[in-house]
Amino acid sequence: MKKVILFLLMMIFVSSNLYAEELHYHKGMWCLNPDSTYAGKTSFEDSYVSIYNEEDGSSGYDDYQKGSLQTLYRQRAIEFGIPTQIPSKKIVYNSEKIDGTVIVEPISNTQIYMLISQAGGEIAILMTYYPDKHLTRRTFCYEMP
Repeated sequence: MKKVILFLLMMIFVSSNLYAEELHYHKGMWCLNPDSTYAGKTSFEDSYVSIYNEEDGSSGYDDYQKGSLQTLYRQRAIEFGIPTQIPSKKIVYNSEKIDGTVIVEPISNTQIYMLISQAGGEIAILMTYYPDKHLTRRTFCYEMP
């Protein structure tokens, strides 16, 4: 009886932690609300959602890509001229390919936040991997100066 109760408690704990991790919100994502819904008007184009906020002029898009978090992170890292290995803690890189800095913050085993700062504005990227679907959700928020 005790083993059954402990097993049930463990299953509830694990499932609630996975659920909470999946809904993680990063304060730097200005095109998302704290509940991960879109902050602004949306339109569906091809395979992604376009987001536009009339109040502050920010925009963004959200899509799902087949592939692991490491694979999709590597693509962004090459694009921005930073190391391709996901760091173990928050780190600031001076980019070799763009005139600006890139902040990479691993949030969990399944989520990474990146902030790209340039003279032309900022781009915030939140990548969340869903292991059960083998998909990575990529949300890009663009803020103009």
